[in-house]
Amino acid sequence: MLIQRHGVKEVILDSLVFSVSQLNSSVKSVLESNEYLYDVYVKGEISNMRRLESGSVFFTLKEKNSSLKCFMKKINADEMEEDVKEGSSVIIRGSIGVYATRGEYYLEVEDVYKQGLGELYKQFLELKEKLEREGLFEESNKKKIPLYPESIGIVTSPTGAVIKDMVNTLERRYPLTKIFVSPATVQGSKASESIIRGIEQLEEKAVDVIIIARGGGSLEDLWGFNDELLARKIFSCKTPIITGIGHETDYTIADFVADLRAPTPSIAAERATPSMEEIQRSLQSTTDHIRDLTMKKASELKAGVEDNSYRVKLLAKSYAEKKKLELLRMENSLRHMNHEAILGKGYVLVEKNNELVKSKNNLKEKDKITLVFKDGKVKAKVSEVVK
Repeated sequence: MLIQRHGVKEVILDSLVFSVSQLNSSVKSVLESNEYLYDVYVKGEISNMRRLESGSVFFTLKEKNSSLKCFMKKINADEMEEDVKEGSSVIIRGSIGVYATRGEYYLEVEDVYKQGLGELYKQFLELKEKLEREGLFEESNKKKIPLYPESIGIVTSPTGAVIKDMVNTLERRYPLTKIFVSPATVQGSKASESIIRGIEQLEEKAVDVIIIARGGGSLEDLWGFNDELLARKIFSCKTPIITGIGHETDYTIADFVADLRAPTPSIAAERATPSMEEIQRSLQSTTDHIRDLTMKKASELKAGVEDNSYRVKLLAKSYAEKKKLELLRMENSLRHMNHEAILGKGYVLVEKNNELVKSKNNLKEKDKITLVFKDGKVKAKVSEVVK
């Protein structure tokens, strides 16, 4: 085999060149045959534990500056103590194994011996108890979430699936609300400071509700949400705050202080908004109920004594007018939700080939388009698509 290194051509025997799989297999053979690595004891703190449907368990054993991937078969995981969980300080016994296809090594765990709570988890419990004593978690201190928010602020990472899912959920459920995203670092030593800054920026915009969100992660990944200064900021904030941090089983100090805790970011978006479909169904149900009540009342009154007919007419008229006003108010609210009302506020629809353009990626230079205003249409041509 002829190769070139620093401009100099060299000849190397093909037999001396490993493929990736060959090298990984060689490493696997060396590590798994080493008697010193066959039955070892390792101490550390459990993090990012998850149990598969098969019963097998994966977790990471961590210390301050290092980590080790671990795996337990169902037969061994079933013997593990129930109180071994995220943050537990343990000693584990097992053997080194290698995923040759990924070039990763792990410890296949046979036994887990609990040593006590990990340092991070101790800090979490201590802060939780302190703030709970001060009343920061009291239900009576929690602010109500508005039913029909005109504006919603989101504090989260500006990239990734979380913000996309949340915006999609908000726009689908309640397109009338304005969405403001305050970008923040949601992991690492600067996370809490960044999240506090994001809350303050949204307070200045006077949004109706704030959502603090992040995807799932280990205790360390979510540690920025266990900060005392952040907890006190959430408590003192005059704007209602909803948290959607991690997965359903993840709880942080921020969740306990927040006015409402949702198990995931997407569910937080749902709980911050009403559903347009539910509003329409409710309106129809109310309309039907009013009609039924009116008909029932009229029938009951008609069956009454004839000499009270004048009184019956007055009662029916008063009742019908009251319900009519309620219906008109509901119809007026619904009218403001249609696209004509939105166009009346100054928004414009863009059409191309009689189809609605939903993204700039559907346009290119010199495309002929139609701008739809409330009072008519204007033909136009794209001069430039700004990247």
